Amino acid sequence: MNNNSFASLKTTSDPAIDRFFLQHLELPRPISWQNIFGRQAPLVVEIGFGDGEYLIASAKKNPGKDFIGIEISGGLIRKTLKRIAAQKLSNVRLLKIHATIALEYLFEKNSLAEIYALFPFPWPKKRHYRHRLFNTKFLRLANNRLNLGGTFMVTTDYKPYFDWILKQNKDAGFQLKKHHIKPQFHTRFERKWKEEGQKKFFQLVFIKKTHKKILAKKEYTLGTLSCATFDPKACKFKSITGPKSIIFKYFDLDAKRKTAKVGILTAEENLTQRFSVLIKKEGPRWEMCVNEQDRILRTATVKKALEEILKSCRKTRS
Repeated sequence: MNNNSFASLKTTSDPAIDRFFLQHLELPRPISWQNIFGRQAPLVVEIGFGDGEYLIASAKKNPGKDFIGIEISGGLIRKTLKRIAAQKLSNVRLLKIHATIALEYLFEKNSLAEIYALFPFPWPKKRHYRHRLFNTKFLRLANNRLNLGGTFMVTTDYKPYFDWILKQNKDAGFQLKKHHIKPQFHTRFERKWKEEGQKKFFQLVFIKKTHKKILAKKEYTLGTLSCATFDPKACKFKSITGPKSIIFKYFDLDAKRKTAKVGILTAEENLTQRFSVLIKKEGPRWEMCVNEQDRILRTATVKKALEEILKSCRKTRS
């Protein structure tokens, strides 16, 4: 079954190239970046690296730093992987994941030297503002992950987005510097807007001055649950919708083998995951657990999904 849509990626089938892509759900979290790069060096994160031009140029120019590129487009990741391999760079790794989820689960506090984003999509319509990434909540998360004195830089071509981000810097622990800058990053979008006549862009640099404590996202231990009485033919699973949704997609029963599989989709802020729960008769009891072949983030919503299955099973009588 497919799991988190931002987690897996069919890359290039060339191990020499694919080694630069991290299957983060297969790694212990938070990730030990020292083990990944084989050294202790300043960590730099680019959010939405696009064609990878600036990411690769920066890694090549700064061999003493390690770079992590975050992107959600598989096509752009594959293209950038080939470019990294062609440049023979050892200080770059790529992730397919939402930036918020990456900072929440893959990085420890005070672990990053720099974060930057070049020309993020501004979601210009007011009804789409909820999709904008760099809100107050995100800024505080970025603060928590940055070293003291570390920087978070955003450059945009869209002045209203620049103004909106300015208003988000509320008690986020940053000193803020704002600039009007000339084209300088040599990315595809920058060239496009330059050719269309745009001569200046808008840049915000957040410098961490005080550390913000935030509640850490935790992953749960998902053990095996069991119940004494269960009639698979009478079992019904009721989906839950809302800010944290649990959707039961299917229920496959093998009555002869006394086994079943429940397909589940969970959706919560910035994270959608697909996985299955296995149910099996073991002695006098029925046991259920998340399919170990499914690589997922073990969130509270996943834990609740497993508990909902147990609740539904207990309502039946074998």
